[in-house]
Amino acid sequence: MLTAAYCSAVYLSGSDKAEKNVSESLLNQARAGDAQAQLAAGFAFFKQGNPVRAVYWFHAAAAQDLAEAQYNLGRCYLDGYGVAKNHHQAMEYLQKAAAKGIQPAKLLLARLMLSGIAANPDHKPPLPAVQPDEKGALKLLEELAACGSAQAYLLHAGHLIKKSSPANHD
Repeated sequence: MLTAAYCSAVYLSGSDKAEKNVSESLLNQARAGDAQAQLAAGFAFFKQGNPVRAVYWFHAAAAQDLAEAQYNLGRCYLDGYGVAKNHHQAMEYLQKAAAKGIQPAKLLLARLMLSGIAANPDHKPPLPAVQPDEKGALKLLEELAACGSAQAYLLHAGHLIKKSSPANHD
């Protein structure tokens, strides 16, 4: 059985067949607009430790509605990899990937939904706070748990324990 952690590692690190160096033919396909080639180029640049070029190609493939690229771009925004950290952008891309069934996106999205997102007044235009959405997050976690995601079980249980702790009843 595949876990969300395994899926997350596969999506962000690429397949075992991904080459360390980006071939010219792959780049030509990516430049020609092939979304799968753009995703593969993003993986290759990720493996090379070139975050700006990885994000460039993930963005190109995500713009063509490729779910794996949307997930990867969401992760980049969440972690500040190759772009400024932006949880609002991360949530947007993770929502798109989650809607297409990408389980690691659903897990990350549930985490963001449980915690909410602080306002970002320095962004142009300013971004408002996103309030926690416990109901939406728990729905995603229950869906993932039904598919056997151990991480979803842990996150769900941790949330319920935190919610029922005496410190939260004052």
